Amino acid sequence: MAVITANKEVILSAGSVQSPQLLELSGIGNASILAAAGVEQMVYLPSVGENLQDHVRITTAYQLHPNYTSPNILRFNTTYAAQQLQAWTLGETSWYDEISVGTRVPQFEVLFDDGYLGMKRYPAVGSSLYGKLFFSFIASIQHAAPTSTAEILPKEDGGVVDPELKVYGLSNLRIVDASVISLNPSGHIQTPVCGIAERAAQMITAQWS
Repeated sequence: MAVITANKEVILSAGSVQSPQLLELSGIGNASILAAAGVEQMVYLPSVGENLQDHVRITTAYQLHPNYTSPNILRFNTTYAAQQLQAWTLGETSWYDEISVGTRVPQFEVLFDDGYLGMKRYPAVGSSLYGKLFFSFIASIQHAAPTSTAEILPKEDGGVVDPELKVYGLSNLRIVDASVISLNPSGHIQTPVCGIAERAAQMITAQWS
């Protein structure tokens, strides 16, 4: 095991899940959580790892009447699946095509996925619904965008970092990732994360240049 010592400061940028985990493993967090994990407390910050926010995604699946079809047929009808794949290989229209709705509809996609029915997935072989056709709608405000587990707020309001992105109680530890975002945006988090990184770079340069 190597020990690396920082002469000026440490920048933690492991994301909204692992940044608070690393803080807690380092003894920074809620006293009861640290005690239960057998970690010696160094800094009491009860909001570390709390207030996780993410985007909502709702899947609604419908069973189709026999005179309709869907990509599910590719799962159990191997002959039809082979025909569709061959058509796609030849540049003909098939279930394997990509479909675009153009550039006039922002943040909207049409996705055809063989067997995707949400958490339950497609019915298992031998079940009464195996071989049936379904169509699923996914309502999503983006997805996979966790934030807010080490928020930039006043300490008394549940904050973990100050306006300089420094962890309360420490002078040389900064967090630079989506965990400092206090309110999850409705769009993708990539842009605000880049903004946080740019601002952090300015503050770090100003302090140490």
